[in-house]
Amino acid sequence: MVGGLTRARAASVAAAVACAALALPLLSVAPIVPAGAAAARTSDSAELVAPPTLTALHFPGSFVPQQLIAASGRIWVLGSGAPRTDTRCGLEEITPATMATRMYPLPACAQGIAAGGGRVYLVTAEFVRGTAATQRLHVDVFDPRDGKARILSPVVMSVLGSAIAHIDVTYGDGALWLYGEQMLAGPEVVRISPATGGVTAMLEPVAAIGGIDPAVAADDAGLWLAGGPGGPPGVSWVRPGSGVSTTVFQGAVRSSVSWLSAVGGVVWAGVETYGTGPSPSVLTNLVELDEDGHVVVTSPSELTGDFPLVSTAGGSLWGLAYVGPCGHPEELLQVDRTTGSSQPSVALKSPAQSCDAGVEGSQLAAVGRDVFALIPTDVAGSAVLYRVAT
Repeated sequence: MVGGLTRARAASVAAAVACAALALPLLSVAPIVPAGAAAARTSDSAELVAPPTLTALHFPGSFVPQQLIAASGRIWVLGSGAPRTDTRCGLEEITPATMATRMYPLPACAQGIAAGGGRVYLVTAEFVRGTAATQRLHVDVFDPRDGKARILSPVVMSVLGSAIAHIDVTYGDGALWLYGEQMLAGPEVVRISPATGGVTAMLEPVAAIGGIDPAVAADDAGLWLAGGPGGPPGVSWVRPGSGVSTTVFQGAVRSSVSWLSAVGGVVWAGVETYGTGPSPSVLTNLVELDEDGHVVVTSPSELTGDFPLVSTAGGSLWGLAYVGPCGHPEELLQVDRTTGSSQPSVALKSPAQSCDAGVEGSQLAAVGRDVFALIPTDVAGSAVLYRVAT
């Protein structure tokens, strides 16, 4: 077994495979020397390379961070002051150089976050009166220039019940792309105008969504889709302007594509292959697809976990290993672009409460040469955001 899933996520994946005052500031910022860190020698004749420098930002008070993204040279953390009731939500701005923070209240809580064109985009939901669990999804646009958020009126998708927890959104080719389970229509992807929030195109059929989230990525080469953990074992590609998907990668029978990451003109896919039994093992391989949809790299089994890779200035790739036992440090991984192989770079101390943080898991973003790793929990005051100066 390469790494381990959180208990909550392992159960979800196994089931899916079997079935198919928000104004509180963030005050605690501290530089950290990684435990056991020492300068590393790249070869017998090379100079010593210093270990990465860490800075930790803790989230005290009632604010519970949930997702993060990089936009306009800053980090933005989506969270809530009352996550159990999905209220009192806000967007925390973090300045990379100083880790200074500023909170912006949001008009509604969000289920997804994306960034592009200098703005942050959120997917919000409203319950439909007179129904048991129907929700209409809208786009909420946050402009860092004036610090204001506004929900656009068009309905981009309607979902039923728990389907709201199984969506993915991204920005690419000048548009937003939302992958979800449209009520009465099944899985589909919609193209959304960032300016109006209206749907400009629909793509279906698309791969069935597994037990957690689908995966969607977009770049100049087009749109890339996968069903996520527990979903079908393939990657589909939609060329710009075509509206027709083509399967460009097909994995083994007991596998699925957990995530997609569009970085540096190529797309990386995290392919998970599941074992059998009540506690299935998981092996992960990284697959690189070029701008023509060709598979150019297939790595050996890797440590990389359940969230997409990020790229820092200069083209270095970074990922996080699977979550270990409760409170066990998380490993930041550096991924070789030519082979897809990953090597531990630095251990990040995890809060004890992170062991059962649901399926959110740790997440990465990058600004310049800095990598930011969010280790969330379900317990207020215990989450941490690391800046790793590479």
